[in-house]
Amino acid sequence: EYIEIYDSVESYFNKIEKELSIKANKDKQEELKRKKLKKTNLWKMKKEWALPEDGKKNTVNFKIITSKQGKYSLSAKIKIYPDDLSKNPKMTITANYSDGTKDTKYEKITEKDGKFHNYEVYIKTNIHKKLNYISGKVLDHDKNSGTKHAHIKDISLKITNNNKIILK
Repeated sequence: EYIEIYDSVESYFNKIEKELSIKANKDKQEELKRKKLKKTNLWKMKKEWALPEDGKKNTVNFKIITSKQGKYSLSAKIKIYPDDLSKNPKMTITANYSDGTKDTKYEKITEKDGKFHNYEVYIKTNIHKKLNYISGKVLDHDKNSGTKHAHIKDISLKITNNNKIILK
């Protein structure tokens, strides 16, 4: 009887060990996938801009066709020189919906000291509307602005959903 009980207990623990091993492997694969996705950048244009060389009043516009709902973040390192003549520089991101409405968020760029500063702006899409695309401007300005003198680098556009970064 002891041998039967031992075999039964051993079989049970072997089954549990196998299940735990499968779960650990699955968790490891999911973690690797998350790490890979964190590196995913939806920004496909050039990642570095010098103004006025790349355009005296260039706002570095973008448009990404997508229907993925979530929280989009646009970030960049921006250096604006003291002789920059743009007025009210800002970074903008807009969610454009199929019904013609849109949601826009912006981050004011306040430093014109010739040093790089990190800027980031977020927008959470409205899940009750059909998303057509995400658009925006990395370095927007008021209409009556003069020539820009700025440097932009490390531009990134990412989407998160339920605290996980996902692909477009």
